[in-house]
Amino acid sequence: MCGWALVFAVLGVGVGMIDPVSNDFILSAAPPDRAGAAASLSETGYELGGAFGTAVLGSVLLAVYGHRLSLTTPRPRSGAGVPDQGA
Repeated sequence: MCGWALVFAVLGVGVGMIDPVSNDFILSAAPPDRAGAAASLSETGYELGGAFGTAVLGSVLLAVYGHRLSLTTPRPRSGAGVPDQGA
């Protein structure tokens, strides 16, 4: 579990370091009268990427967790927990 925490920590630090740089590149490429539109598009792309990335990562982790859970959960025996019909 510690390995995943390290991966997410490195990912968070990397995104935190590159986000201001990418915003600076985007805003410096836009003309001054369009800076507001460029900033809003940059922020919209950042938010959509974060939402889709979270959804995909969550789906993958849930699938892996569900698969591992099904491997460790014992299956009930046939007829277990079913009352006897002959009584």
